[in-house]
Amino acid sequence: MTETNDETKQQQSIHQIHLLSQIDDITRQLHHLQSIQNQPPPPPSSPLKQNLENDLENNIHPEQMNPEKINLLPSLQELQQNLQTLSLAHDYLTLSSTSNDLFLTNNYELQKLIHSQRSLGHVLLYHPPSPLHSSLYQRYNDLYDYTKSYGILELRSFLKQSHYPTTTGCQALGEVLFNVCREIKENKSSDGIGGILRDMVELQVLHDLLHEKSNHEWEKEQKTYRVLVLDELVRPLVERVRFHFLPTQDDQNEEGLSQKLDKLPQYLFAYLRDVLQPKEMESGGMALYDLFQNCISPFLHLATRSMCDELSISPPSFCGEKQQRLNAPLEYQQALPYFVREVVYLCRYMFRTRKFFSSYKHNAIVMCATVEQLMCFDSYLHSLIRKDVIIGVPKLMDVFVTSN
Repeated sequence: MTETNDETKQQQSIHQIHLLSQIDDITRQLHHLQSIQNQPPPPPSSPLKQNLENDLENNIHPEQMNPEKINLLPSLQELQQNLQTLSLAHDYLTLSSTSNDLFLTNNYELQKLIHSQRSLGHVLLYHPPSPLHSSLYQRYNDLYDYTKSYGILELRSFLKQSHYPTTTGCQALGEVLFNVCREIKENKSSDGIGGILRDMVELQVLHDLLHEKSNHEWEKEQKTYRVLVLDELVRPLVERVRFHFLPTQDDQNEEGLSQKLDKLPQYLFAYLRDVLQPKEMESGGMALYDLFQNCISPFLHLATRSMCDELSISPPSFCGEKQQRLNAPLEYQQALPYFVREVVYLCRYMFRTRKFFSSYKHNAIVMCATVEQLMCFDSYLHSLIRKDVIIGVPKLMDVFVTSN
């Protein structure tokens, strides 16, 4: 095994030397062509001499002309592309030689995979798109999918064990995030579930930058920008609401649920209020609203800034209304309105799945009571968030009444 590793390293060293020589040759050719391209024009000649030169040039075929007079832009572009490809290959070989064990296909240790993905992402980020770049990006994307899946499973396991989103579960997650924020400020590494949360955020920032740089069309994949960690924190609430308010095929009480359908807005909104801001909390507990406002938002902001500082880039500015996409740092800083928006989408899903409006559209009493409930819950949700938020939070009245 040791002899095989030595042979592999020796081959990589030979490849690196060969690549470096190719890079030097192409660099010299580029400098030569650029010097020719930048030469000043010749001084004007007499009219008689100019006419003779024109006659001569008209009788000379392009093959007989001085090659230096031919347009050099195509040659320059081709050499630049070759130089960029060789430079990327050299950086990748250097990376794989210094961390050879990280690129083995049978390596399933999470921290090694995360380090491998982060290192490869750094290399790809500072090189322009090319066929080799696309090939390495595919390998990077495979690593990202695996680490993302592993992180999701670990986070879901922690949330289940801590009984999130109960007040005790929110308190447990809040303590983890508080420690991670302190470690980020002190430039320390994080381990355990805090390290997984931090890696999920930082790796998504890197992945999003590479995703856009690799000429992938974002809007065709998703119209609304998603934050992986926030989606996983919304998921347990969605499961609880589905359990309480959606009948299943094996549900013995489906008839009773259908009889209470007219009370769905009242019961659903009361349940969500109690989850967000419970009136009675257990000792040492934390409300879900306080968790997002005081723990999750600062954590996402610090983790995003930390990754941007590591990449030596500044967070991009707002992309504009036409693209309908918020950049990662701005959206990460606004975790609470992101969560409130998902609550509105959850309510819309519940009403549509239970076919509430189609069932009571001719019942004026139920509809009037429902409109009142919608307006009150809209007012409550928008009272939770600041007025200067960038993330648009739709209103239930607009979704269920005005648009219908």
